[in-house]
Amino acid sequence: MTAVLKLLLFVHLAFCFLPLTTIVYGEEKLVVSEANLNGKECIPIESDEMQRRYENKPLLFDNMFIFDIRPLAAAVKGKSIPFVKQTNIDMFRVKYIHNIEMWKGKDVYLVGEDTESTKSFCEEMIKKDYGVNDIYYLKGGIDAWNGPIRMSFKDVQCEGLDSREIKKRLEAGQEVHIIDWRYPEDFYNGGHIPGSINGYGKEGVFGGIEDMLRGYFRFRPIYIKLITDNAVAVFIDDTEWKGLHRCRIEKRASGIMDKMYYLKGGIEKWEGPLEKEPWKQE
Repeated sequence: MTAVLKLLLFVHLAFCFLPLTTIVYGEEKLVVSEANLNGKECIPIESDEMQRRYENKPLLFDNMFIFDIRPLAAAVKGKSIPFVKQTNIDMFRVKYIHNIEMWKGKDVYLVGEDTESTKSFCEEMIKKDYGVNDIYYLKGGIDAWNGPIRMSFKDVQCEGLDSREIKKRLEAGQEVHIIDWRYPEDFYNGGHIPGSINGYGKEGVFGGIEDMLRGYFRFRPIYIKLITDNAVAVFIDDTEWKGLHRCRIEKRASGIMDKMYYLKGGIEKWEGPLEKEPWKQE
């Protein structure tokens, strides 16, 4: 074979393999950009290891944000984990979530029905730049979890406190977080207990998904204080029944069974001054 023919053969083979090489490298780039965005990964985690981290309270409170991605009905009625937020992919599409500083650089853990669906959810999340660190997904789904689980809602009970009992705790130096779940207009314009906070916040009411997400990040630091410090939470609404119901919801969700109360008689039975602030939904 002449030198010219050898050269032509080499060029031909090079061009034959070039598209294949380009495709392979293109796929590798796609994997890097979607499954390992900015060095972040979807990482499978065994139940025993996730439970070990979950039961390490400093680690749980400082670095773990756990989300249950199953349909709400399954998460509410079936087996679920305390101190975990029920969510869905729509929650991770609201603009607000990109502005949350609390979970920047922290790890996210996903719990789903099974490994594959949870991994798929993770892969969708990893495409977005939320500012979080790694995203873990529980292998085997919720059925693999052998750690603490939430008790049935019907078994959750709450004790009521009246005005005098709340004031007595405050005078004794206990940290009392009074959380008022009336609508912001009633809370700010109608009057609220000094030092209390509104469940919706000054931002107002946005609708189910965003309100749930905002509430999770707003109250997480308070619930951590209930567990770590000499602190309690008292839930208030316009009626006693609503306050009691909210107390039961938050007890079950957080797993904090001994530090949550409701105001007896609702806001109308509060014996003390109320503060007012001009407020309007933006």
